[in-house]
Order: sequence, then C-alpha cells, then structure tokens
Amino acid sequence: MKIGIKVALALIGFVVLLTVGLLTWLTITDYKPNDVEKLTVENNRNTQLPDEITIFNWNIGYGALGQGTDFFFDGGETIITPESEYRGYMNGILDTIKDSEADILFFQEVDIDSKRSYYDNQLDIISNILPDYGSVFGTNYKVGYIPPPALFKESYGRVEAGLVMFSKYRMDESSRLSLPGGYSWPRSTLFLDRCMIVSRINRGDKNSIVLINTHNSAYDQGGFIKKMQLEFIKSFAETEYDKGNYVVIGGDWNSYMPGTDGETFKSEEGPSIYNQGLPKEWKMKGWNWAVDRKTPSSRSLKTPYVKGENFECVIDGFLLSPNIGIKSIKTEDLGFKFSDHNPIKLSLILN
Repeated sequence: MKIGIKVALALIGFVVLLTVGLLTWLTITDYKPNDVEKLTVENNRNTQLPDEITIFNWNIGYGALGQGTDFFFDGGETIITPESEYRGYMNGILDTIKDSEADILFFQEVDIDSKRSYYDNQLDIISNILPDYGSVFGTNYKVGYIPPPALFKESYGRVEAGLVMFSKYRMDESSRLSLPGGYSWPRSTLFLDRCMIVSRINRGDKNSIVLINTHNSAYDQGGFIKKMQLEFIKSFAETEYDKGNYVVIGGDWNSYMPGTDGETFKSEEGPSIYNQGLPKEWKMKGWNWAVDRKTPSSRSLKTPYVKGENFECVIDGFLLSPNIGIKSIKTEDLGFKFSDHNPIKLSLILN
C-alpha cells in the first residue's frame, strides 16, 4: 500500500513539474509583437492600380480543414489531419487560387512552420503559383509547442501562421497592426495574437487605397474581445477615409455578416456559444457591406462536413468606404471541399 502511494505521489509530482516547466517555457518564449510592425513586401510590382479591381478572400484553414475533417477544439476528434488528406486539400486550394484571376488576394490561416501542416511553408507554396504578385505576411499565431488536449492524445505541436496579402500592383507601405483584446495568462500563451495587415497603394496624384485584411477573434463567448477589435478597426478605417483615401476591409470577421444570422441556412446542428452577430451599435455611416448572403462562407468543425447537418453561416465579407462602388460580390460554393471556409470574390470600382 505504501509503495502504491509513493508511486502515485511520484507520478503526481512528475506531472506537476512537467506542467510548471511547460508553462514557464511557454511564458518565456511567448510571441509578443509590437502594436505596429512594418512588413516587407516580397516581389513587389511596379504596376499602377486601375479604377476597377477584383479582390479574392479566403480563410484556407491551413490546408487541413477540408470536408472530411472535424477539429478537436470545436467538439470533434481530429487534432492533426492525416497527411494524405492534407495534401489533397492543399492541392485543391492551390488550383482554386490559380483559377481566381483576382488582382488582389487576402488569405487567413496560412502556415509557414507548423506541425499541423507538416511544416510546409504555405506562403512560399502560394507565392510560387502567383509569380506576378507581390506579397506581405503578418504573423498572428506563433507558439513553440501546444500540448495534447488530453492524456494519450497527439500533441498539436509547433504553430507559426498568419495573414497574407498578394497584389498585382505596387504596395507602397505595409504594416501589421495588433488588434486589442486577448486572453489572460496562461491561456494567452497558447492562442492567437490577433492582428490585421494593412497595405497602402498610392495612385500617383490621386488618393491612395488602403487595404485591410483582418481575422477577428473566434472563441469569444459574449463577443467582448471582438467588440474591442471592431472599434479599433472602425477608428483606423474612418481616419484613413477622412484623409480622402479609399478603404477596403476584408477577411474573416468571425461575426455574422449584416443581413444574416444563425438561421440563414437550415441544418441539424445549431450555432455554438461563440457564434454572434455584429453589435447593433457598431455602424460606419455611409460605408457599404459587400456580402453574398445566399451562400455560406463558413461551416462548423464539430463533425466532417455533410450538407444539411453541419451548421453554416456567413462570417466572411468586405466593408467598403463610401467612395467605392460594388460591381459584384460572390461566394464560390465549393461545398467546403478544401477548407472550412468558402472563398469570396469582390469586383469594385473606385469612384
């Protein structure tokens, strides 16, 4: 009996020491970006921006969240998608990007060195199929090691990922801006450092266009963090518009887009506690939403995708300053074959 107690105490002590050691290491190595960081534009172009352009937006789910996948943090089982499935999803993503024929592309959840995507540098992979585009990358997720969600489970491991913007036209200035809000310690050491990346394209003697690619908080019960982020985005965007610039805000808002809600698309599964609309008081006077309300842009990851069973909603879209006109907006219904998001394509005109 005494031996059993000693063994049990030794095991408990070992687990405690291991946990304390991991938390200490995660705290020391925690990614802490500055509020504003200049970004280097790779392969920058010299082409001048015309009055009519197309913008493509897609949260690619790091190439591993296609139709056959669920995700442990959303109530599913999968921690790391099998490599053969990942390769298939990634190939489908690349083919879709090549077919987009867009002038500017926004991406979210792009890995550059992560266990979950087999340490592929997806930025380089996408850049290789877009040789005539400049690109900027802003990190929003950098953790050296994420432990298993439970005993005897696989670890999530290392993650380094972020947001990307590609452009056929010269990006004169690009920055990473940290979004406010976040989780308390120690949860903060394991989760994303939310940000938006901003690129400015000058138009000679005309006003500039300011492009904002954002990925707002997801696991935010009550939407308190998102409210802070939305106010930050609003203040920044309105300041740029007041200078006479054109402003495009696009990305994964993680909030129902205006004119949609949790019942827009019928399914057996209902919304989670994290699904919310934009705050009613959050408005930008004269600004216009470019949203396809007929096609879901996101699906739940509680189970592999089956149409009519998984919860679906619209949380991806664009918000445009009053001096920009919308020619068309369409979500490409891929049936979530390659990602848990469907891509969106916007055609706009600078008035």
